[in-house]
Amino acid sequence: MTLYPVTKCTPQRATDITEMCGAERLLVNSAGDWGPSKPTAVPDLILEMRRRGHSEALIRKVVYEKPIEFFSQSQNFNFSPPQ
Repeated sequence: MTLYPVTKCTPQRATDITEMCGAERLLVNSAGDWGPSKPTAVPDLILEMRRRGHSEALIRKVVYEKPIEFFSQSQNFNFSPPQ
C-alpha cells in the first residue's frame, strides 16, 4: 500500500485495511509522486499501529519483513541486514 498524508491511503486507512484483511499479503511504502506526499508516512503508520495496540511483530512484518520478501523475488535485489 502506498501511503499518502491526506488522500487515498493514509496511515489510518492502511491500519484499518490491515485490521480488516490481515497483514499476510500487505506491505507499505510512502508516496513520492505528483500529489501531496509525506516522507514520514511509514513512521506515521508505525505510530498509528502502536496507538491501536498492534504488536511490534505485526508492525515489523508490514514495514520490514514483507517488503524484503517481496523485493527478494528479484534476482537483482541483494540485502544484508545490519548486524
